[in-house]
Amino acid sequence: GALRTLLQSTGNLHGPAPSSGHIWFAWDVHGNTDLYTLDLRTGKRTRQTTHPAADLSPAPSPDGTQVAFISDRLGNPYLFLLDTTTKETRPLLVDGAYIGEPAWSPDGKWITFVHRDRAGRTRIAVIDPGTGKFRFVTRELDDTVESPSWGADSRSILFSRLGDKGYDIWKTDRVTLKTTRITAFAGDARMPAWHTTR
Repeated sequence: GALRTLLQSTGNLHGPAPSSGHIWFAWDVHGNTDLYTLDLRTGKRTRQTTHPAADLSPAPSPDGTQVAFISDRLGNPYLFLLDTTTKETRPLLVDGAYIGEPAWSPDGKWITFVHRDRAGRTRIAVIDPGTGKFRFVTRELDDTVESPSWGADSRSILFSRLGDKGYDIWKTDRVTLKTTRITAFAGDARMPAWHTTR
């Protein structure tokens, strides 16, 4: 189909994410980054967070009631939740030196993200947004990992891993923690995404 412009801006736009007729995005305008939504039907833009710290990487839950996002409002980039009805925010995980790239599982029960500890080691983790309990699902891989992407079963997670010869796509199982290499060719394979047929 034809491409169309949804939003023109002089500021920086980050991390667009679709949710029930809207697109969530982070917008850096006037030197401050907050979360916004764009109504795809009316084109109306609405500011959803107002904080002097940077709010980034919005990830709406499948039912649209919550949005996971990254903010440095407590110092380092940590994981927060926004209630889309009350607009209240709360920290979900304050741990490590950096947290990024949150993504909800299709069943809405888990959030995966990239976790970097203070020693510089990055791993893929999952967290239960109800209890705040989290676990690493790439514990044996100490290389740089990024871009986690859920499978339709809310169990399999694709991600990119930087090895000796560049990036490859790997898969991990949230339950068994078994990791499997998917690609092995010259050049980089990054930013995996699942294709689901209906």
